Amino acid sequence: MPPIESPEATSLESELARRVQSLETVLATVVDFNYSFDREGRFSYVNKALADLLLRTPASMIGLNFHELGYPTELATRLQRQIEFVFTTGETLRDETPFTAAGGETGYYEYVFVPAFADDGAINMVAGSTRDITERKRIELALKESEHKLHDQEERLRLALNAGNCGTWDWDVATNRVTWSERVYDLHGIKPGEFNGAVEDFTKLIHPDDVHRVAETIQACLTKGGDYAVEFRVPHLNGDIRWLSTNGRVIRDGEGRPIRMVGTTWDTTDRKETEKNLLQQAEDLWRSNQELAEFAYVASHDLKEPLRKVANYAQLLVRRVSNDIDGEGQRYLDHIQGGLERMQHLIDDLLAYSRLSNGEKQSQTVEIDEVLTQVTGDLETAMAQSGATITRDALPTVSANPLHMQQLFQNLISNAIKFRDSRAPVIHVSAVEKDGLCVFSVADNGIGIEPKYLDQIFKIFHRLHGRERYTGTGIGLAICKKIVETYGGKIWATSKPDAGSTFFFSLPRA
Repeated sequence: MPPIESPEATSLESELARRVQSLETVLATVVDFNYSFDREGRFSYVNKALADLLLRTPASMIGLNFHELGYPTELATRLQRQIEFVFTTGETLRDETPFTAAGGETGYYEYVFVPAFADDGAINMVAGSTRDITERKRIELALKESEHKLHDQEERLRLALNAGNCGTWDWDVATNRVTWSERVYDLHGIKPGEFNGAVEDFTKLIHPDDVHRVAETIQACLTKGGDYAVEFRVPHLNGDIRWLSTNGRVIRDGEGRPIRMVGTTWDTTDRKETEKNLLQQAEDLWRSNQELAEFAYVASHDLKEPLRKVANYAQLLVRRVSNDIDGEGQRYLDHIQGGLERMQHLIDDLLAYSRLSNGEKQSQTVEIDEVLTQVTGDLETAMAQSGATITRDALPTVSANPLHMQQLFQNLISNAIKFRDSRAPVIHVSAVEKDGLCVFSVADNGIGIEPKYLDQIFKIFHRLHGRERYTGTGIGLAICKKIVETYGGKIWATSKPDAGSTFFFSLPRA
């Protein structure tokens, strides 16, 4: 006769079964992977989350180990050994691993194996739980990468500061404490510990003539905003006076109050000395140029009077003896008169060049159309003799000295008429606006210039042809260059032999 179960036992078993069912339902729906292993390392329980990861059902995984489920061999071996370790030692084990799911997605997972003890103290199973930590791992890796980048940036900054002979400082405005790097102490000529960190003590280290300016700069930066930048002198104990330059930036709180100022300091003594020497050289050069220009002007002016006397007496001599001398004597007199005329032109050009060197600008609004009309009128004889034709586009108004503009265009157009071949000269003047400047061009159909000589033609006294073929002093283009540069412009040319030349120059628009 079968034993009769008491109502109490039946009720207890039913309650136990209900709780187990509830627990399994909970474990099946959580996102973490929950499972357990028997002593052979085979799954005895698997929740739905883990089964879904492997594209299986929980029931199909029961009784299988990691190798049989197709885990990578190295990972499966490691997991099986870890399960065996927990069974053997009774210790909880935590670890993490990357894993590629059956769907092809690779993630990072953290897992824990926990021993489950029976009433007699024996371990009857190992329970496990795995959590997806892919996002956390991504953040950790990103943080590590940022730390590496920050470290690299700090190292590069340190190397840059050392290479640039720089030091760093940090001023806590609230406590009025300044912290210096070791290099700043060296720059100020003192040792660490000889500066207690107060701004007032910092100003005591500055040259007395610069203290007020530095203090004003600091105060303006704190009250008005903007970056802190100042250069000052520092007397060292050995008697040296060093120049230091410092830059900083104010850090403010949410209400705009200054709380910190950080920056760098470096030694600029060598640069200041170089600037001083360059300034002195520039002054000496300017003075020398002035003296040279004055000498050229005075010398040229003083030469005109004796030259005029020689020319007058030569003319008187020609009148007196012209009927009594032979052909060779007449040729000698012609040479004398020709030389005197060339000398007169040379002196006039030297005077014009020296006046330009003295910076006689006297700028005003100049209509270039009117200047060109006057120039072509002055060159009417030369144009008629050569058969020259001059055309022009509408020309702009510039800011310059009218006499300079007349001289500039007359030199360029005279050259275009002079340096011609058998053809009648054709000259065209035009202009365009570019970057706030008027760029003029004077183009001709003359003999042209070898490109290798284009940089030399603007040098004073530089000639490409002998006086027997083309007259002139070799100063005309130098005068053009000096005029254009007087107004901050540039002059250049393009040319080829037998293909004409085009001279370009820029001037400020009125």
